[in-house]
Amino acid sequence: MSHKFLCNASLHAAQFALDQELAQSCRQSGCWFCGGRLHVSNYPRKPRGVPPPFREGYAQRLSFTCAECRCRCTPPSVRFFGRLRFVAVAAILIAALTRGPSERRCRQLERCFGVRLSVSTWQRWRRWWRERFVSTRFWMQSRGQFADPAGLGRLPAGLLGAFSGRLVERLLLTLRFLSPLTGGPLRAV
Repeated sequence: MSHKFLCNASLHAAQFALDQELAQSCRQSGCWFCGGRLHVSNYPRKPRGVPPPFREGYAQRLSFTCAECRCRCTPPSVRFFGRLRFVAVAAILIAALTRGPSERRCRQLERCFGVRLSVSTWQRWRRWWRERFVSTRFWMQSRGQFADPAGLGRLPAGLLGAFSGRLVERLLLTLRFLSPLTGGPLRAV
């Protein structure tokens, strides 16, 4: 799997456009707790795994605060995978690698993504997909969308393979599919 598409501006622009669409939908729905009006309350992020020319586009996480109850409502995202410091693209691609983590592979990832990742972090991510993700309410409700959920194989690589198109298109579809996990009531990351 080549990492060169990460330097493609259209990938980052598409992710930002999808995030804005998800945020707009969240804002129109109102506060999840009281139904009140939402005000923009974006917060700063310092994500890892983004090529330097595109880091500015990841400097803020779109979010809202309720005008009535002051609760934060953070919409789903395709750019950020929950509280991870790595952007969603990097986190998904690294976890999708079929060969297990090793020091040598971590050095290769550092050359490809420009970030340091420990073997223990990589193992934790893989364990999350195998144990926690498959038990989330989100996965229990949505796995029926796939013709053969058991045939997805190792996650998240199986999800990338379940969608059609070029790698960039499959990645965007996978991120869009997983976005409810990253914010909103189904948040699990």
